[in-house]
Amino acid sequence: MHSGGYRTHDFPWRTKYIYIDSSQKERHYLILNTNNMDLEVWRDFEVVDEVEV
Repeated sequence: MHSGGYRTHDFPWRTKYIYIDSSQKERHYLILNTNNMDLEVWRDFEVVDEVEV
C-alpha cells in the first residue's frame, strides 16, 4: 500500500514493513494503540489509514 508519505508491506513470515516520511512536506506519523494492537497513520490532524498489527 502507498499513499503520499507512507508505505506498508506484509512479508510472508508475518512481519510488517512500514515507511513513514515525517519531513516538513509530508508530516506523517504513527500511533500504536496497545489496547487493540493497531497502528494509525496520521497526516497533520487526520487519520489516513489503520494497520492491524
